[in-house]
Amino acid sequence: MIKLRMFTEQIVDYIFAYDNLEEPEENNLYNKLKLLEREELIDGKITEIFHGLRIEGNKAVHESFDSLEEAKTLLSLSYKLAVWFMQVYGEWDFEAEEYNLPEKDSQKILVILRKNMIKL
Repeated sequence: MIKLRMFTEQIVDYIFAYDNLEEPEENNLYNKLKLLEREELIDGKITEIFHGLRIEGNKAVHESFDSLEEAKTLLSLSYKLAVWFMQVYGEWDFEAEEYNLPEKDSQKILVILRKNMIKL
């Protein structure tokens, strides 16, 4: 869950860099998201996903919160966020495969991740 929050922060940082935005005076993820909302770069469900990942990631960091079911939900939301990001900031015609929860075999997951990183 912590890593998914870090992923969220990285996407926000990419948006700031791509759109040449000045970071807020109090530079934290919440304020960055609020700025993206004011600039109308995010809205609706994507805003909810960003904030959900931020909030749950904070719980994981500061309260040692962990829940397998919550992690599965956040992983699905992170996938939706990644697809949105690719369609808006990458290839406009990008069509993502249907989301499937990764298999337990971590070696297979690593191979898939490496394969997809090469595409980026």
